[in-house]
Amino acid sequence: MLLWWFVSTSAFINWIVAAVIFECGYFLGMIVRAILDAAGFKAFGLIRDRRSD
Repeated sequence: MLLWWFVSTSAFINWIVAAVIFECGYFLGMIVRAILDAAGFKAFGLIRDRRSD
């Protein structure tokens, strides 16, 4: 029973860590795209506009 609790808790912690990493990566991706847009790389702008439909 204790082993099951440990496994489920570690899986829950891994899920939280993965969610945090995903959110940070998404946020960094938005910043990078904004910088590229400002620098004139319009291909990234087209990708962002298509996703916002």
